Amino acid sequence: MVPLPSLVTAPPGTAMSSIRALELALPQVLPATNETSKSKGAQRDDESEIQTVDQLVRSRAHTHADSIVVSYPSSGVEYVDYTMQQLDAFAYRVAVQYATHIPVRSCSQTKPTVVAVMGPSNLDYLVTLLALTKLGHTALLLSTRISQEAVDSLIRTTGAKFFVYDQRYADVAAAAGASMSEFGVLEIAGGAKYNFPVDVYADTALCRHLDPAIEAGHHVFIIHSSGEHLSINGKCVAIEKERNTAKADNTNPDS
Repeated sequence: MVPLPSLVTAPPGTAMSSIRALELALPQVLPATNETSKSKGAQRDDESEIQTVDQLVRSRAHTHADSIVVSYPSSGVEYVDYTMQQLDAFAYRVAVQYATHIPVRSCSQTKPTVVAVMGPSNLDYLVTLLALTKLGHTALLLSTRISQEAVDSLIRTTGAKFFVYDQRYADVAAAAGASMSEFGVLEIAGGAKYNFPVDVYADTALCRHLDPAIEAGHHVFIIHSSGEHLSINGKCVAIEKERNTAKADNTNPDS
């Protein structure tokens, strides 16, 4: 089971009940396909080696390539379906772009960089979170409802070095950047930079040189649990962390 928190994607203001589907890379909800030629035993052997979120996403992009995992509205109630393979390709495209500012870690002995992310819970946000896992870094998910002081406190507490923001929160990002030294600020990649056909699906691994066993011990997401537990002076910050672990469920999805 992979802990992938807060990955519901919908336009700002969209009621949760109106979201048609969200089945991201969770083994027990992905249907079995007839596309793979591997035996079930071989699949289980392969899945036993999956130790990180990115490994699981890439694995599912191969074994469940055409499985629809996210449906997101293009306009109104008109939904567009996205497959596991598309989502992985989208994350790879964005990761390559971010890598010019946030380099891939050189080795597993290097501590992951914490990257603050602020934006609405939309497809761009989801793709950005997965892109950061491909770079081997940790995403700090900032609520859009907290104050500037709270944002700055969380950034200092977690030691974040970059701030990836949606354009509507540009002022928050700029203020955070102005108050921090050696702090990078960049805008979230929009659909124009990643959402186009996947004509050829290639290897999307950017951190193959890292040791998965070591990577599994790092945190992949840092989530501020709720604003009411955050003191402005930073002395009492309630933070929940999700480790970068990905254990595939070997049960039969059809059972």
